[in-house]
Amino acid sequence: MTMWSRFDPRRLLNHPVQRDGADPTAMPGSPTIELHLDELIALRDRRAGFGRNRPADGFRFGDLSSRRRGSGLELDNIGPYQWGDDIRHMDWFATARIGRPQVKQFRHDVQQSIILVIDLRPSMMFGSSRQLMAKTACLAAARIAWSTSKNHQPLGLLLITNEDTVDVVPPRRGRRARLQCLARIVDAYARAVDDAEKPSPTLTDRLDALPSCMSGDVEAVIISDFSTLGDGIDQRLRESGARGEQSAVVIEDILMTAPPPPGLYPLRSSEDGGLATVAIRRREANLYIEEANRQRRAITARLRDLGMRQILIADAQAIEEGYFR
Repeated sequence: MTMWSRFDPRRLLNHPVQRDGADPTAMPGSPTIELHLDELIALRDRRAGFGRNRPADGFRFGDLSSRRRGSGLELDNIGPYQWGDDIRHMDWFATARIGRPQVKQFRHDVQQSIILVIDLRPSMMFGSSRQLMAKTACLAAARIAWSTSKNHQPLGLLLITNEDTVDVVPPRRGRRARLQCLARIVDAYARAVDDAEKPSPTLTDRLDALPSCMSGDVEAVIISDFSTLGDGIDQRLRESGARGEQSAVVIEDILMTAPPPPGLYPLRSSEDGGLATVAIRRREANLYIEEANRQRRAITARLRDLGMRQILIADAQAIEEGYFR
C-alpha cells in the first residue's frame, strides 16, 4: 500500500481510478466506454445553456458580427458622410454637434460557420465513474451542434485522434449534414478507443490544419481537456485566432467537482502499468479540491490570454443535466 504525505490530485486525475480496481477500457460492453449515434441524436430535443438556470437560447456559439462594415443592426461607429452613404443613416444629433454631416456605420451581419475541434487523443481516455472524458467531449459537441441548428449555420469538424492525419469535414448546412457529422464523430471515437494505450501526441501537433479551415466568417470551438499542449501552442492558437473567432470547452472528469471520499483506492502506475493502493484521507480530499480549482483557474486564464471568445467547462454530469459552466 502506498501512503502519500501530501495528496497530489494531478496524478490521480491522469489515471483511471475505480473502487473495484477494474480498468474501464477493458470492458468493451460498458456504457461508460461505448458511444452510439442514438446518444448524440437524443440530445437534439434537450434544453441546454450556460449555468443551471440559463436556457438553450443563451448559447453564444455562432453569434458574430463580421469585421467588415456593411448593412446590419450593430452600430460600429459614427463618421463623416461620404459620397454614396445612405442618407437614412444620417446622425442628425452628431451633425448638429460637429457642424459637418455625420452618418452611422454598422457591422455587416453574416451567417457564421462553426467548426467543432474535438480532442480524442489517448490523454482524453480517462474516466473515473460515469464515462470517459473523450465521450463527454463528443456529447458536448453534439449538444453544440444541435443548439446552432436553429439558425441553419454551417457545421464542420476537425477530429483530433492518435492517427497521423486529422479528419476534417468542411462546414455544411442542413439536418443531413449534421447527422453525417455526428456519425463521423462516433466512428472517430471508436478508433480512438482502440488506440487508447498508445502514447498521446501533443495538441500543438494536431492543430496544424486548423488555420487552413478558418477561411471566411468561422468560429472554431475547441473541445479538449487542454493537457499535453506541447511547445508552440500559443503561436498556433493566435495564428488561427487571427483568421476567425475561437471558443473553448474545457472537458473535466467528475472528480474535479466531486472528489472521491476518504478510503483506499487502486491506482494504475504510468511507468510500469502496475496497480498500487492509495489511501485518501479527509484532509487530502480537501487539498484535492483546492488543487483542482487552481488548475481550472490556470487553464481558464491562459485560454483567455490567447483570445478565446468564451470559455466553458463541462463534465459528464453537466452534459447529462444540460448546462455548461
